[in-house]
Amino acid sequence: EVTPEDVRANLISVRNRVEALAQELQLAKMPTLVAVSKFKPVSLIRAAYDAGQRHFGENYVQELEEKAPLLPRDIHWHLIGHLQSNKVSVVHIPNLAFIESVDSIKLANKLDSAMSKHRPSAPARCLSQPPPPLKQALEPSSPLTPMPVVRKGVTPASEDATAMDRLKVMVQVLTSDEERKNGVEMGAACIELCRYIRTSCPNLELLGLMTIGAPGDMGAFTSLVACRLEVAQALGLAPESLELSMGMSHDFPEAIRAGSTNVRVGTTIFGARHMTHAAAGMLPPAHPAPVPVHPTASAEAPM
Repeated sequence: EVTPEDVRANLISVRNRVEALAQELQLAKMPTLVAVSKFKPVSLIRAAYDAGQRHFGENYVQELEEKAPLLPRDIHWHLIGHLQSNKVSVVHIPNLAFIESVDSIKLANKLDSAMSKHRPSAPARCLSQPPPPLKQALEPSSPLTPMPVVRKGVTPASEDATAMDRLKVMVQVLTSDEERKNGVEMGAACIELCRYIRTSCPNLELLGLMTIGAPGDMGAFTSLVACRLEVAQALGLAPESLELSMGMSHDFPEAIRAGSTNVRVGTTIFGARHMTHAAAGMLPPAHPAPVPVHPTASAEAPM
């Protein structure tokens, strides 16, 4: 079994790889590392937290609602799985900071209304005003495991810990032909949804675009970059003002090279997953796979 010590070591390894790529590519902002903790116990999440990690991703509302109250409030939770419109009350979790899977105007409207109901003390900013600049600060260091040293002005892409008045959302874009994937079509449909969020959802902040490409499909990365350019041109935005969430354990280095600003890494940090009953009633697999403990020996599918 993966231990807390394994998680800390794996996390440091992944951070070092992300930092090395940021330095090699001379990026102005450090890509945000989202540790995907789906099906993982609170004890392992806490181990990553104690090692300085603050961004965590969950796929299921029920699992997020069970874990969030048991962990520190300064965690930035990302909901990265498909969100049904009847479960938008998940925004009652005060440190749910990002929803990366908005794929319809209906869902955007539901989230906007839920924000008014569950976070009424957080007034929305005027849409005519640009969002505040991102904070140029690293996540807090841990006395047990020092954070990587960042040089040449590299700063995290998604750090804005005090700006909790609007819910940051990403539009999930369909970049592959897999029927099981969710997402909005590239082109006019994506542009329409992004425009709607910016103009008609005062409680939501359009952070950027997200995709889950087919395994081994590096073309999904170039497709999302091209989609961002189309959206930016249509909305009169600088392309770099829209973040890109793409890349997982098996391909996050390639994603960063392609332009990803947010990578979602799960099994390389936490080991292979065993489904739990907490995951929306899903049953555990009959023959679970062995859990890898070395960060370079694991692969992830999906997230």
